[in-house]
Amino acid sequence: MAQSPIPVHYHISDYKQWEGDWELIDGIPVAMTPAPVLEHQRLVMLLTMALEESLSDCENCRVYPEAEWRVSDDTVFRPDGVVICYPPGNYLDKPPALILEVLSPGTARLDREYKKERYAREGVKHYLLADPATRQVEAFVLKEGEYEKRGEANSETLAFDLGPCTAHIDFKRVFSRL
Repeated sequence: MAQSPIPVHYHISDYKQWEGDWELIDGIPVAMTPAPVLEHQRLVMLLTMALEESLSDCENCRVYPEAEWRVSDDTVFRPDGVVICYPPGNYLDKPPALILEVLSPGTARLDREYKKERYAREGVKHYLLADPATRQVEAFVLKEGEYEKRGEANSETLAFDLGPCTAHIDFKRVFSRL
């Protein structure tokens, strides 16, 4: 029997049955393996801790590492870190106010190109791309439906207006602990 030239298009109902670490992007499964190296995991922890500490007095915003965001019936993202400013359920069903992705060789292109465009289209106000190799973060802010680069930081403190609160990250402190 000949194989169909049309690839299979998966949905959340399929995704929920898969074992292992996956994202589902426009109906296409994307494996999140192998597991990130220790430096990647440490940078995620340090950045999410910095956000958590900065937002400790905010009653509206919450920080989560690797939260599952169900964007649509055929797209599920699992960013390295998010800040949401709405009451959460078991997973995210609305755009986060801020998304953090830590670059790794296997995902850098996806994070820099597709996810950046998609997160902007979905209305994520702030997008941070952290590079453990260069110890630098690229910060983007959503303006008129597209990301505008705020700059690159490795020793500065940047503020992120999340609506109800403002988060501050001292990148010098974060990267000194990496």
